[in-house]
Amino acid sequence: MITEEMPPRLDLSRGISKWYVTVNINIEKVDEGYSYESVTAVLDEYPKRSDVVKMVNDYINAKTDEKILSGFVWRDNPVWLSSENQFNFKCAYDLAYQTNGASLPAKYKLGEDADGQPVYYNFTNLSTFQDFYLGCIGWIQKCINDGWAEKDGIDYDEIIPKDRWEEE
Repeated sequence: MITEEMPPRLDLSRGISKWYVTVNINIEKVDEGYSYESVTAVLDEYPKRSDVVKMVNDYINAKTDEKILSGFVWRDNPVWLSSENQFNFKCAYDLAYQTNGASLPAKYKLGEDADGQPVYYNFTNLSTFQDFYLGCIGWIQKCINDGWAEKDGIDYDEIIPKDRWEEE
């Protein structure tokens, strides 16, 4: 989202028996004003520090999961890294590695192209499969590390001064 004015770090609104909470994170100055991401929640009571931390962490975790799932591209092919696919790729790679490639060739659906058509790849040698599998692992680690860095970069004392927090 982009706005001309600096967005508030936290917006609390009281509804009928609910609190509407918005936390703006990753605020950056851009030519048009400010770019930021909003994390929102509806709570039954005034938010505690732990509520806001959980909101933001859950948002970053979901964003990280989505990036892992759909952000990896190998040799111009989009790769869908669901938990099931990660497991299948690992098992197949382990078998190919342990048999020095004797289990190959092996054909796998990597994902879908922009038109929704399946993308398949036929792994015929161990070095190509190793390049693919290590690329998957490297992508997953990068996404996880980026998520950790994003979480570590949030100053919750800046979001709400300590005197505004309800006691835990």
